[in-house]
Amino acid sequence: MWELIKILFFGKAVLLTPIPIDIDVMEPQWQGQYEIVMDKPISAITGGARIEIDVTEMIDVESFSDYRKIRQQVESKFPPGSIEILLVGEENTKIYSTEFSSIGKDSVSLIVGDIVFPIGVSYSKAIITSYVTLERVKVIWKNYRM
Repeated sequence: MWELIKILFFGKAVLLTPIPIDIDVMEPQWQGQYEIVMDKPISAITGGARIEIDVTEMIDVESFSDYRKIRQQVESKFPPGSIEILLVGEENTKIYSTEFSSIGKDSVSLIVGDIVFPIGVSYSKAIITSYVTLERVKVIWKNYRM
């Protein structure tokens, strides 16, 4: 019951990149990295917190109902471990990598890691390292599980 109350009153999704970003692994000055400094630190309120990378703009689909075709594109463009996120906090620094994807009725996201974020640990910076070129992606922090 307490878990449900936390989700209802405190759970939210926060867009960490106010505008879509690109990470070009071919540009030497970027070296496949992008740094996000949070205005306010982020932290998990439940074990279901996660970071999602919305890659909808990079997927060629005629219809989101063709789940198999979308899944094939995601697997070929974004193999497991192709994107890593280093979360930096005052007491904790941890690397997580993409492992799974989520296909919604009109969006496609990569889910960073099959992990449980520690509850209550604050992070003030995220450094994204990508081994594949990313174009027009959004990075979202979701601090709850539905």
